[in-house]
Amino acid sequence: MKSANILNKPSLKYLSFGFLTAILLILGCGHSPFSPDAKMIVVSTGSSVLAPVPSQDGLTINSVLPSTSVTLKLLQGTNVFIDGYSVDYLDEAGVLLYTKVGLATNSLKVMGKLSAYLTTSTDLSLTIPVYSRDVYYKIHPSDKAYNSGEVDLLSPVSAVVTFYGTDANQNRVSCTGYVSLTTVPSSMTSTS
Repeated sequence: MKSANILNKPSLKYLSFGFLTAILLILGCGHSPFSPDAKMIVVSTGSSVLAPVPSQDGLTINSVLPSTSVTLKLLQGTNVFIDGYSVDYLDEAGVLLYTKVGLATNSLKVMGKLSAYLTTSTDLSLTIPVYSRDVYYKIHPSDKAYNSGEVDLLSPVSAVVTFYGTDANQNRVSCTGYVSLTTVPSSMTSTS
């Protein structure tokens, strides 16, 4: 009988309700100590400097723009489903390239979707097209400008590649890697 009386006391009812609520919040919260965010990093970006491959016909429009191979590693936490990436371009001073060239939109920003799975047991290698035609045309000096000495070189440019994903605990995570993009006038890369 005494134990039934103890549970009927208002202070113990609130204490037991508060305890149960706290446990449920901890177990259900995405950022609780029981479900921490995964930590992933970019281990390598293939070549640290990318340059276009000149075309056989010498035409700038036919130059081959390289992609980069990026390797991701999981440092801690659970597996991550990688669902997208973005690439921003910075000049040597760290200014966004599309801001520097005065574009109203960020047409020089690249965004893409992925469907890849990063696990705790193995690194993940992805190939990303970081060198877009828009970027190439903005940083590639024309032969005329180069020869006249009036060239305002934007090259080299840093490509800032950010990967986005969701870990097994439903936490949104990301990591970033860097690649330098460079180019020279067509006359200096001519294959003939």
